[in-house]
Amino acid sequence: MSSRKPINSSPLFHQSFGTRWLSWLLLGAALVAPACSDDNVGPATTGPMSTMPSLGSPTDSASNAPPGAPVEYGDPDEVLIDDDELGEQSGVPSSAADPSCVASAAVETKCDGVDNDCDGKVDDVDVMGDGFCDCLRVGVFGRPGGLSSADFNQWLEDQGTTTTRLHDTALAPELTLSVLQDFDIVVLDWVQRIYTDAEAATLRDWVQDGGGMMAMNGYDDNLPDTVLPHNSLLQSIGVEFAASSVDDYVTKFAGHPLTDNLTLDPKFGGITFLGGRPVLPLSGMFAGRNTAIAWDKDDTVVGLAQELGTGRAFVWGDEWVTFDSEWTKIPEIQQFWVNVFSWLGPRTSCIVPKPVIPVIR
Repeated sequence: MSSRKPINSSPLFHQSFGTRWLSWLLLGAALVAPACSDDNVGPATTGPMSTMPSLGSPTDSASNAPPGAPVEYGDPDEVLIDDDELGEQSGVPSSAADPSCVASAAVETKCDGVDNDCDGKVDDVDVMGDGFCDCLRVGVFGRPGGLSSADFNQWLEDQGTTTTRLHDTALAPELTLSVLQDFDIVVLDWVQRIYTDAEAATLRDWVQDGGGMMAMNGYDDNLPDTVLPHNSLLQSIGVEFAASSVDDYVTKFAGHPLTDNLTLDPKFGGITFLGGRPVLPLSGMFAGRNTAIAWDKDDTVVGLAQELGTGRAFVWGDEWVTFDSEWTKIPEIQQFWVNVFSWLGPRTSCIVPKPVIPVIR
């Protein structure tokens, strides 16, 4: 496992720190400014998540989302989480620092459960400014995909996370809550065995209590066998992979935090989807609030986001997004992963700004 990322002079690092100081100054100005009113200004909303539909509809641009689709935009250095939502869970909005806090550092650099820089956020460590919280604990379940030149685990560790691969054989031990509690995010890679209903319920309960889970598929052409292990876990949250194949660049996305800053230009953007699977919500098995966020050219759902209790799940039908050796040919993948880990990560700690990742062409 690689060591933590060293502090450097990354422009994104200094930009995010500068943005933080500017936010404090603006907040101070707002507190002392006289109250004013405008008859033309309507009541504030609590955020786009309150209008999220059960399932969205396809659009060719994330900035031109269908009516009612979840859209959460703004400066890339802003934390994409509603202060109202955070306040409900923690009692303190993300922008409010504890007045009794005594700063021990100008910038957070330790994963210790303490707000060391007194900015109101705990463990918001991202010394390289790459959009990955360095305190994230990631569990990757199953084997890697079939491309031997790729090393997704190493890439995640290079971003500063602590990543562990486990359950990578057909003899994987029982999936228990004590195993899941070691992680903030669980990624279901090439799952190697059928899980029991009790194990699936354990995963569901862990997500419902605040965990973040992502599942992928498309590893081989052995249908339907290749979807059965994943579905043995996913059916507990009312979702499954279909036993059919999709080959295309995905360029139809709904407006959603998972699609932020994707250009969606089929010439330079989009997400490769080769031999992947459609994603289906199971009728009569509703577990959480589902939102379709990605479609193929035939408007088949290939990406689905779910909010379940205080946790989140993201089901994506293909594994090519893990092949870091291919990313020079798949320009948008790194931005995709920044979005995924930001959305699935903890809601009250380890929250860092999301940068715009330069497109590799």
